[in-house]
Amino acid sequence: MVRVGDAAGIANRFTGKGISQAIHSATLLAECVAAGELAEYPDRLHRGMRTEYLLASLATTVLAEGRSDLLADLLSAASGIDIEDIDRHPSRALARLLSHPSLAARLLSIPAARRSVWRALRDEWEYDDALRQITPQSSPR
Repeated sequence: MVRVGDAAGIANRFTGKGISQAIHSATLLAECVAAGELAEYPDRLHRGMRTEYLLASLATTVLAEGRSDLLADLLSAASGIDIEDIDRHPSRALARLLSHPSLAARLLSIPAARRSVWRALRDEWEYDDALRQITPQSSPR
């Protein structure tokens, strides 16, 4: 048994959305099973969702650090991109953020933000342990 969607803990914790992630993870799981590559599921899922979780991690870190000034600037930089688009095309939102180098520098001046970006890029995202625990490992024969 392998869990997908909200059961796997992959709902976006910043937007609170989960249906797009559930559909994505279920489709990906089906592809992995069909190809006989079930063990690849967690890594492929992370690669497909890394940008979305990097953005969510940055936003929630800014909130946790009490930096409402940066949150306002972050939301302003993403102005014109709706929540659905962030779910479906997070690289557009990230590109928009990176087009404001002063804001990116201010965000990365926060040690917790640097840690969250590093963890997201290294596949040490907040749900990684949960995914690894629910993905079946080869059993000894």
